[in-house]
Formats: sequence, C-alpha cells, structure tokens
Amino acid sequence: FGEWTDDLSDAVDHGGFGSVGALARGHGAAARMARAYRQALYEIARSLTKGKSALVISHSGVVEASAMACLPDLNGAELGRGVGHCEGVRLAFEGDAFVSATILRL
Repeated sequence: FGEWTDDLSDAVDHGGFGSVGALARGHGAAARMARAYRQALYEIARSLTKGKSALVISHSGVVEASAMACLPDLNGAELGRGVGHCEGVRLAFEGDAFVSATILRL
C-alpha cells in the first residue's frame, strides 16, 4: 500500500479521526495510502454476498485512514480520538458504496 508516513502517525496520535481525515482527503503519501486501503476494502465488500460480513484486523492509523477514505464526508472531529486496543470501525456497504461507519469502542 505504500510506505507509512510520519504525518499519519502524528495525526493518529494527536488529532484522531479529524486529523487523519484531513490527510486522507489530501494529495500526499498519506492520501495515496488511504485510497489504497479504501480500494482493498471496496474489493472485499463487493465480493460479499447479501447478508454476509467480513472482519478486517489492522493497526491504529490504518483503521482511521481507511474509514475516512471510504466515507470522506464523515466529520472526523465528531468521531474523536483514534481507535485503541481491541477497538475499530464497522463500515456498512450497500449496492456499490460505503454508506456508514460506526466506531466500536470498549
């Protein structure tokens, strides 16, 4: 997917979803990486038959960047801090598009 960027690490650590979203919507290396994550999740979602789901396990940073790339209109500031251990994001996919994200926190 590309080389991990320091600006993405800083965004996750200090700004949560809002900062990661700004990078994901940009034009730099972090944005390219986020788009690659989105494409991978899109392909997984498209491969599922109706009523099925997939579990993708990853690291902090990838989770936030993926969610913000899949749903660029999300208000990252409202979503708050990045995910912690054993936390994540549930993405809903309908038809040919991601339609919602639910933050799963302990």
